[in-house]
Amino acid sequence: MPKPKPTEVIRHEIIFGKVERELLENATTSGAAMGLVKDVLPYLKDWQSALAFVEAVAFLLELFGIKTPIPTPVDLWEWWQDFQKKKDALGDWLNPFPEIWETIVGGTGGFGPVITPETTGLTNEELAAMYEEMYSGPTSPAQWEEGTPRPYG
Repeated sequence: MPKPKPTEVIRHEIIFGKVERELLENATTSGAAMGLVKDVLPYLKDWQSALAFVEAVAFLLELFGIKTPIPTPVDLWEWWQDFQKKKDALGDWLNPFPEIWETIVGGTGGFGPVITPETTGLTNEELAAMYEEMYSGPTSPAQWEEGTPRPYG
C-alpha cells in the first residue's frame, strides 16, 4: 500500500543557549584541527620541515593581517622603517667616522703630532720643501750612496 502524501509540514526547532553553542563550536573546530594535523603530520619528518611549515603559516596569517610573534618577510618593511627612524634619531652618533677622521687629521690620533702650518708655524711652501727634501732620495737600498740618510734608522 502506498504512503499517503503529507497534508501539512511540521517544523521542529532546537534552540541552544550560549554555553551549548560554544561547546558545539569547540567540538567542530577541534575535529577540523585534528583532521588538519592528520593530513599535515606525514610531511613534518624533521625539525627543518616543521620550522618551515610554522614559518609558512605565520607568513600566510600576516598576509591576511593577523599579527604573529614569528618574524616573516611581511615584517621586513615595518622593521626597515623602524630602523630608519632610529638611525635618523641617533644621527652622527651611529657613524663615528667623521670624528675619527678629525682626530687623525686634526689632532694626534695616536700617530704622533700632525704636521700642519698651525702646529709648526711654517708656511705651506716651507712644509712642501721640507717634505721634498725628506722624501726625494733613492727609493731602494740599491740606489743608496754611502752617507745617505736611511729612512729606517
